[in-house]
Amino acid sequence: MTIPYEGDYAAAKKILMELADETVKQGDPKIFPNPVFNGITEYAQNGIKFRCFIKTAPGYQWRVGYRFREELHKRYTEAGIKFAYPAVSNYLESSDPAVLAEIAKSQELRSAQKPPETGN
Repeated sequence: MTIPYEGDYAAAKKILMELADETVKQGDPKIFPNPVFNGITEYAQNGIKFRCFIKTAPGYQWRVGYRFREELHKRYTEAGIKFAYPAVSNYLESSDPAVLAEIAKSQELRSAQKPPETGN
């Protein structure tokens, strides 16, 4: 999973592990005990990546994974935790009033633009 840097990592980890434990304890013989939480695996460009493994019978991992991710999405949404997505931030440092005025003008123009017509 990847959440934005400003996301609540502790809450995201807690929900992930609760769901992993529930998934293992549901009694399906094709899902093996003891999910493994690897912790933070990467500080990526768009956020914090972390991972959890649930062992299953061969070929059964897809079914379990689909259900797991669907339920995780639901629980994260309910808890207000967002998934990361690609984003770019640009920072410009300037105290020059002319530069700051040009930036403000550009932002006003962009926000006033109408979306293109689709022809429908």
